[in-house]
Formats: sequence, structure tokens, C-alpha cells
Amino acid sequence: MTVRLLLINRSVLLTAPTGREKTHAALKAARVSVAQSHTVLMIVPLKALVAEIQASWQAALPEAVVAHDTRDQRRHVPYRNANILLMTPERLDVCTRAWRRHHRWMARVNLVIVDEVHLMHDEHRGAAGGGTDSAASGHAAD
Repeated sequence: MTVRLLLINRSVLLTAPTGREKTHAALKAARVSVAQSHTVLMIVPLKALVAEIQASWQAALPEAVVAHDTRDQRRHVPYRNANILLMTPERLDVCTRAWRRHHRWMARVNLVIVDEVHLMHDEHRGAAGGGTDSAASGHAAD
């Protein structure tokens, strides 16, 4: 299934119960994007998950530079140097509003992965959570 998803070159919503290899499929797609010198943007719904996901993805993809920015910590890797960039919806909202500052790295994004999408539309998040999909699709390259 993963190979077919990578070859169709279209947006895909992959849903499956827990433990059904969704993360494995996302990692394979990310590996292909990184090998083609593109940037992968991964939207993570909770700040508490970002560091954990960064560590596991860096271990799974040692050839990639996996970075994150939630603005709770000082960023050690500039966006332009990251192969895989993890953000919360709120941080992506800030970047898309300040697109002139971020357009160079955003133009290299060809894969957007939204983890735990069911947590994105929390009524307490405001517009940033709900607008993540449209903002990302408007700035990602086809």
C-alpha cells in the first residue's frame, strides 16, 4: 500500500486504527521527499509530543536533519537547514502570516504530514488549528 501511495503524487488522507503502520507509511514518504532534496513539514497537535516525535523520527531517519519549533525553546536548527520540520498548528499559522520571512523554506515543502488530525479541531485552539490544512496546502509545492 505504501509504495502505491508514494507513486500517485496526490494528497492522501490515511486513516486506520492504532498500530496499523500509519507512521511507517509517513516515514517512507518522508524518506523519499528528503532524498529528493525537499522539506517535509509535520504538524503535531500538542507541544508535549513534539520532542518525543522529533527523537523517534531522527532515530528512524538518521540521514535527515529533523528539527522542531514550538517557540517554547530556542531553535537550534534554522528552518532552511531542516529536512523535516515539526511544528504546532499555531506556529505554522505564525509562519504563514509572516510568509515573506519564510517563503524560501516553504517553497521546498512537498510533503505535509498532520499527526493526530482528530486533535486539530479543538474548540479551544482558535482558528490556527482549524486553518492548518488550508494554510499548508496553499504554501506546499505540488
